[in-house]
Parts: sequence; C-alpha cells; structure tokens
Amino acid sequence: MTVLLGLSAAFTWAFASVFVQKSTRLVDLRVMLVVMLLISTCLVVPVALIVDGLQGPFNIQALGPPALAGIAGNIGFLLMVKAMKVGSISIVAPIIALEGGLAAAVAVVLGERPSPATIALLALAAVGAVLVSIEPGRRTAKGAGWAVLAAFVYAVMLVAMGHTEQPAMTSAGIARAF
Repeated sequence: MTVLLGLSAAFTWAFASVFVQKSTRLVDLRVMLVVMLLISTCLVVPVALIVDGLQGPFNIQALGPPALAGIAGNIGFLLMVKAMKVGSISIVAPIIALEGGLAAAVAVVLGERPSPATIALLALAAVGAVLVSIEPGRRTAKGAGWAVLAAFVYAVMLVAMGHTEQPAMTSAGIARAF
C-alpha cells in the first residue's frame, strides 16, 4: 500500500507541476493564487467540519502553527509559480520537491532524532532530485533561486503543521483560512 501511495503522490506532483507551469504562462500570478485559495478552501473546510467538527482548542498558542502554515503555504505557492514561470520544469520541480527533506532537517535542528533509515532515504531523495534535474541539451539554472525559496517556505509550512494541537483536518481548515 505504501508503494501505491508513493506512486500516487509522485504522479500527482508531476501532473500538478506540469499544470502549474502551463498555467503560469497564461494567467496572472495573483489570479492563480485567488483561484487556488477558493478551490482549496471550498474542498478542505467542509471535509474538516465532517471529519473533525473543527475541534479546538482555539487559543493563540493553538492557532499560531496552522495560521503560520497557511501563510507559508500561500507564499510558497507564489514562489513556486514564479519558479515555474521563469525556469525549466525539470530543474525547478525537483528542487521544490525537496521541501520534505528540508522540513526533516529543520525538525532535526528542533530536536527530533530521525532513524538511520530516514537519513538514508533523505539522502536518496537528494540524489534523485539531482538526477532528475539532469536535462540533455542546453540547461539553465533560471528559476532555481525561486525554487529553493519555495522549498524552504514549504518546509516551514510542514514544520508548522507538525506542531499544531488540533486534529489534522481542523489544522488544514484553519491553515486555508489564512
């Protein structure tokens, strides 16, 4: 089942990357952000209400991490779109996909201790990103800076979501509100 979910995630990431890159050449970035926010809010909030009932606590300490995650997610999306607009998808998509590895590195800095298997898989992901980025013919690093920024901001989003006190769907609903 894990392999199936991993392959599904990879396929979804590839499809989304191609779709976003094509869209960046046709639509203004701000319009893309508004449409993404509207669609994701309309999808996530009702599911959060059904699954979790938007359970609390709803104090400042509890609302901070998902709010930060929502803000970081929106900034990360804008940076990703900018990277896709100016750069080659074969260069910027693998860089942005390293967000999980960056989040794991931040988690280590915050005191988490990953297993040796996790460390090996993170190194394998980094090698994979480099290998995928190798494109025959003329190559350019255009957009790579935006992609690195997007990956770091998305890592902040992931770490913030990992520090929330609410159930997962409630946190996602709160994050979409920001």
